[in-house]
Amino acid sequence: MNIAVWIASVLLAAAYLFIGGTKLLKSKERLAENPSTAGAAEALSATSIKLIGGVEVAGALGLIVPWLTGIAPILTLAVFIAAARTAEVVR
Repeated sequence: MNIAVWIASVLLAAAYLFIGGTKLLKSKERLAENPSTAGAAEALSATSIKLIGGVEVAGALGLIVPWLTGIAPILTLAVFIAAARTAEVVR
């Protein structure tokens, strides 16, 4: 099962890295030429596109780095604490 999780994580991270890297490296005009990204390129500003690309690249790193460094359990606990705190504040 662990191997299946790694394979899925690596494939998903590769997709995020490719898509986010494309948004970071290409100009808005070049993105508008591609039919799959033309809608987003026309609707968003260049800064927004770069920001989304950066978040996607960070997401790709976030899928792999915690498992490689062994901090995944700590990050999971931090997410649960943040979610509990948010739920408490909302109530």
